[in-house]
Amino acid sequence: MSKYPKSEGAMFANKKSNDKQPDFRGKVEITKDQIKMLIEMGKAGKEPVIQLAAWNRKSQAGQQYLYVSAEAYMKAEGSTQDLARFAPDDDDDIPF
Repeated sequence: MSKYPKSEGAMFANKKSNDKQPDFRGKVEITKDQIKMLIEMGKAGKEPVIQLAAWNRKSQAGQQYLYVSAEAYMKAEGSTQDLARFAPDDDDDIPF
């Protein structure tokens, strides 16, 4: 498992039929390593934060979309705003 596993995904413009529907829809695929990290954070009593980053991209077919990356963090001890990366133990007691 890498030290800071990331997830990736994409969001495309949504063909809306009314104003209450989202402007974009997509998905982020969570990796097994990231799931293991989130479980370890939970076992340690930490509340995870998923930080998202997005880039404008164009598909080979010419469609505009947002490329999305997601990384797990936890709040730094004694802070309400700073975020710190969580380095999980590399024990493999989680069956995947």
